[in-house]
Amino acid sequence: MYVPTDSDATEVAFAISKRAATAVGRNRCRRRLRAAFVDLDRLGALPPGAYLVSVGAEVVAVPQAALAERLGEVVAHLAARAS
Repeated sequence: MYVPTDSDATEVAFAISKRAATAVGRNRCRRRLRAAFVDLDRLGALPPGAYLVSVGAEVVAVPQAALAERLGEVVAHLAARAS
């Protein structure tokens, strides 16, 4: 979910189900998602706003490159829908 804000800040929250993985797996997934968001921000592809990222078990095993690419597509789609 994405909500545009008047602020220049970007806020990100993650919701990862306990069914997705163990605590270690969920934390690793959270770190990987955070790194992908940082990369998007460095590229200027992350519109300011509030993001809620909810993932399931299928995301835990996805390679980092594929995860970052898909996240970029989703962020671009959400930003286009919001404007």
